Amino acid sequence: MRLYVAGYRYTVFAVANLTNPTSKEPIQAWTDFLKREIYLSLNLPLHCREEYLLHEYKEAWLWYFGKPEDKERDCDRFAAMYTQFRDCMDAAGDRVALLKLPEMSLVDGRIQEIYQQHEAG
Repeated sequence: MRLYVAGYRYTVFAVANLTNPTSKEPIQAWTDFLKREIYLSLNLPLHCREEYLLHEYKEAWLWYFGKPEDKERDCDRFAAMYTQFRDCMDAAGDRVALLKLPEMSLVDGRIQEIYQQHEAG
C-alpha cells in the first residue's frame, strides 16, 4: 500500500515483532522518514490499523511541515492531510488494503539505525 505525504510516496508494511529501538518494548507502529516507509505491527487488530496508520501519517506530515504554530493552522493542515489520506485509502481499496499489506521482516538492529537517523535528522 502506498500513501502520499506532501508529494512524497510512502510504502506501508506489516511487520512481525515490531519493537521500540531504545527500550526493545513491542510497539504498534513506526515511520522511517528517510526511507519513506511506515511499519504497522502484525499484532494490531484489523479494526485498529487505520487509526495507527493515520497517526503515523500525521507524524510524516509534521516531519515535512514542522509542529503547528497555532490551532487554526493545525486544523487546516489536518483537513488537507486527511483528504489526501482518504484519497490514498480509496485508491488502494479502502480498509481491504490494510489486510493485504506486504509483510516485512526487520533485521535486528535496523530499527535502532532508523531511530538514530531520525534523531540526528
